[in-house]
Amino acid sequence: MKKKSAEVPDAGIPDARIIATVAEIASPVVENLGFDYIATEYVIEDGEHYLRILADKTGGITIDDCSIISEALDNMIENTGLIDRNYIFEVSSPGIDRPLKTARDFERYKGQKVEVVLKEPYDGRTEYTGELAGHTDGGIGIILDTKPAGKAANKEKEEKIGIFNIDDFETVKRIISFG
Repeated sequence: MKKKSAEVPDAGIPDARIIATVAEIASPVVENLGFDYIATEYVIEDGEHYLRILADKTGGITIDDCSIISEALDNMIENTGLIDRNYIFEVSSPGIDRPLKTARDFERYKGQKVEVVLKEPYDGRTEYTGELAGHTDGGIGIILDTKPAGKAANKEKEEKIGIFNIDDFETVKRIISFG
């Protein structure tokens, strides 16, 4: 974590443009280093501005990995002059419970349990739990648990395979269980 101070004023550049510009710079660099670029965030937390690059890799990203990415991007981002205030630049993991967003995410976590929130109802509902069946050109396959809430727990599972486009999802998160 390093505090940066850009010297060129941003002249009121909207945060969305800062995020988009930094993402254009960061994505290919992160990918060329052998990691998965996940997202760029520009947020205010406890009164401090944070510019955060989220990256991952199969098996999880380490502190040393974050350091490699940070060193590769630090001057490139600073030299854009997009941000006219002090900010903290970080590279970090997206976290264990991050939303799945890319085709690569859906393939990587194939076979795992997920919580799905759809933008539009599917069979009358927008929220499901299920198992990722994988990604194809036709979309994302999820084996949905279609048992209505409140049905007896000892009844057999009711499942249906749903095929969705990535844009159909509000969020998809892995269900993490310990133990």
